[in-house]
Amino acid sequence: MRVWISGILLALSILLFILPVSALFFPAYYLIEHNGYVAVYDVALERLCLYTQTPVNTLPVPDRQLICQGFACADETALAHALENFCS
Repeated sequence: MRVWISGILLALSILLFILPVSALFFPAYYLIEHNGYVAVYDVALERLCLYTQTPVNTLPVPDRQLICQGFACADETALAHALENFCS
């Protein structure tokens, strides 16, 4: 009985760890480069949903690399923070 209960507790603790981390593996949005500018790709809609006026070549090199690789955002809050950081 103890083994069974400890197995359930272990499974629950793993599940609680995996749920928040899953957003990193399945982001809702990506900040990407589109025609030289920072843009937002919506994963659910499978299309660009926002175009910014921020040229990628004006970003610092590390930020430029992140955008060119596709910067994952788990949700709208993370997207808003990323846009604020990259585009202001």
